[in-house]
Amino acid sequence: MPRVQPRSPIEQQSFDEILRNAEAETSGGGGEPVRISGHAQQRLDQMGVSLDEGQMRALEEATDRAASKGANESLMLMDRLGLIVNIRNRTVITALSEQRMRQGIVTQIDSTVWVNNATNSATKGASEQATV
Repeated sequence: MPRVQPRSPIEQQSFDEILRNAEAETSGGGGEPVRISGHAQQRLDQMGVSLDEGQMRALEEATDRAASKGANESLMLMDRLGLIVNIRNRTVITALSEQRMRQGIVTQIDSTVWVNNATNSATKGASEQATV
């Protein structure tokens, strides 16, 4: 009697399931929340900036867009605030004030994303603070 080999996991999935799984793997964790590192939080605190729920959602959407284009480290521009985001880890690793960004050089990034639907409350007072 011939022995029947069990089907491999990929053979047991529908095409739609395979496509969704591949999309999720390449999107860098789309739909997962974006975290703020301790260093970035310290910078935001120094600038007197706090991000509200709507801004965090907008940041997550921008991170998803950057991931879909293959970005690794992105400068996210939200009003007058710059946030460097590690796309794969979905983590804000530092924050830049408007004054710091006016110096004109941001290194170790591979992309820039304009964050849509951000409110002005995130940058209230940020331009008046000392250089980050």
